[in-house]
Amino acid sequence: MNTSKKFTSKAYVAAALAVSTLLLLSCSTNLPSPTPSPEISKAPLPQNKETGLMAGMTQAHNRIRARLGIPPLRWSNRLAAIARNRAMDMAMNNNCTMRHTMSELGENLFWASPVKWSDGRRELQKISAPQVAEAWAAEARDYDYSTNSCTPGAMCGHYTQMIWKDSRELGCGMAVCPDKAQIWVCVYYPPGNYVGLRPY
Repeated sequence: MNTSKKFTSKAYVAAALAVSTLLLLSCSTNLPSPTPSPEISKAPLPQNKETGLMAGMTQAHNRIRARLGIPPLRWSNRLAAIARNRAMDMAMNNNCTMRHTMSELGENLFWASPVKWSDGRRELQKISAPQVAEAWAAEARDYDYSTNSCTPGAMCGHYTQMIWKDSRELGCGMAVCPDKAQIWVCVYYPPGNYVGLRPY
């Protein structure tokens, strides 16, 4: 939780408390083994570098993977379009609530509240793609490779999807909710987090 003070004007000097809330959600695939969908494996996957708001997302993922000797991920514009559409759907049609779409893709979700001021104003938090990736990667502290499990009561599925050795491509998108909250989505192909399998 981050707090900061801001003054609105000399005439009306009121300290506003900016409270930021971040939520993370990772999808676990319950299939017995990774079996790529024919639609995904036959479709061409453009490997373009991310730009704009997504700049640095692939690099942030690959820094984590490199530490473990896992091959790097490549950015896919097609996966980015899927991620952007999922983010938009949650922001506009799901009351800005995160939910996973069960599909042949792995998925990590990130939600951030708006900055709220005492005069009722709401502002978008300034969050970068590397910050989102770092929040997911921080779950490494709650992952035990020897037991292939998370610390009880903790979440580590974002991290394990990031380092899933068989995943080769990712694409990410972000959407702003009507209340200035934001939802980030990254999708991965092939997906990870198969029950009973280690990420690497």
